[in-house]
Amino acid sequence: FLDSDNLESLDHLLTIAAGEVKTMVILGSKSVFVRPWCIGEMVAAHANDVGVVVLALPDYQPISVIAVARCHLKGVDLDCLLSNGISVELIHETLIAVSDEPVICVPSAMTHSSMGEVVDRLVRGESEGFVESTSTMEAVKVTKLVIIVSFSNFEAVASAHVMRAMLMPHLYGTVFHIPHVLGEKEAMPLTAEKAVVVFTSDCLGQPAFIERLVSLYSSGAHTVPVIADEEFQVPSREEASH
Repeated sequence: FLDSDNLESLDHLLTIAAGEVKTMVILGSKSVFVRPWCIGEMVAAHANDVGVVVLALPDYQPISVIAVARCHLKGVDLDCLLSNGISVELIHETLIAVSDEPVICVPSAMTHSSMGEVVDRLVRGESEGFVESTSTMEAVKVTKLVIIVSFSNFEAVASAHVMRAMLMPHLYGTVFHIPHVLGEKEAMPLTAEKAVVVFTSDCLGQPAFIERLVSLYSSGAHTVPVIADEEFQVPSREEASH
């Protein structure tokens, strides 16, 4: 989420979108096509042949050629884009191009499994169609590698799913070839031999996460800690005892 990470230097967003991105995921909300900087990033991606996928949220309203022709952008402040050399014509061309890009439609209530499917599709480069909640019970029955994360941190959960998808090609053919992100209410599978634990700044304040750690310790599974937040502080023995 570049906007929220670079609020002091928004001009650099266009450079990042143009040259440092392999695939741009447009979070298709109701207002995405009237947000100037979102439009600017789309233009930068389009002009530099960056792949685009639209992740359509329930209130997404696809843009149409007719809408663009009827001054869709009337009332939108485009000064920040015009000052960066982006013309209205290029904006219109980009919006028309985006209307033809692949779309992944997500359900109104995202579940653990449906979020996993979204991440898997994006990482594998598969798109278009509707995401449906699918059962993960079969994977849980045989998995030997679990990924544990605090569900109080949505970005951390998404990162865990990305990690799972990126691990799978490297683990294929081994006994750990079906890594599984442990669901919020799932118990530690009896087959688990290894666990990747994702630590974030607030995870040790979450009772459910602590219960997972206790269960993991009791199971004897080998643990690989991953510190995913620079604000996370490893507690001392004295702090842990309290």
